[in-house]
Amino acid sequence: MPRQTNQIHFIMKKLFICITMATVTFAMMACNNNTQNTDNKANTENTVSTTDASVELGKAFLENFYQGLEEVFDQEQEEAYQHVYKHVTPKAKQFLIDQYDYDCDGECMAIWLFLYQGGGDVIGECQRTIEPVDGLSYRVTNTYYYEGKKSYEYHVKLGLVKDADTFKIDSITPEGEEYYD
Repeated sequence: MPRQTNQIHFIMKKLFICITMATVTFAMMACNNNTQNTDNKANTENTVSTTDASVELGKAFLENFYQGLEEVFDQEQEEAYQHVYKHVTPKAKQFLIDQYDYDCDGECMAIWLFLYQGGGDVIGECQRTIEPVDGLSYRVTNTYYYEGKKSYEYHVKLGLVKDADTFKIDSITPEGEEYYD
């Protein structure tokens, strides 16, 4: 029964993200149709609103990526890898392969770098914040709580690139970790 509840919760979150993305897309199209003015100020304002919309869409993409990653992370490795393959560029994939410092059969990736630093002792509930840094770069902060106390925090900067009508993760830069008593 809990699995059904999780699936319903996942579907509702996906529906919310899709509706949000559709609303932002509609607003962007409406802005473009209403800006027939050739005045430089009007063109600058249109560019800024489109950029702001792209930043919000990028953030929604990352929220969706992390939700999917959490669902498959502790399951079969191939399922987690497939999720990551769909959301990263070849450059980011190669970075994850290069960061995998352990023996393995086949192609292995350090996908934990989205959640914690390698070798991190991470348990408990995770709260995540995703904040724009510049352009389509975002700082993701994963804060873990064990028995109600903050125990670990990890920061990673992710750079996105536009890929047709969606985004892909193009750069992954771990920015540090902290342990708390």
